[in-house]
Amino acid sequence: MESRSKNKLDELKRNMIKIDAMQEELISQQEKELIVKNNFDYTLFSWSKQAGLNPINVHHAKGVHLYDFDGKKYLDFSSQLMNVN
Repeated sequence: MESRSKNKLDELKRNMIKIDAMQEELISQQEKELIVKNNFDYTLFSWSKQAGLNPINVHHAKGVHLYDFDGKKYLDFSSQLMNVN
């Protein structure tokens, strides 16, 4: 009896982990879309044609590197243009 209960509990835990991962993926997609929308709405892209832009969804940054929600690493060359007086 105890073995069946443990198996059921393990199965429930696995299902909860799957649900959490699906929710995280959904939230992540919503965050990506909001970041791009806000980027277009509130950023002046003076060095590019407005219609030709394809901004990245930056999740976090460390030093001169930016990381998107998929974990891709970018070198931040544009900061020199925006942060110089």
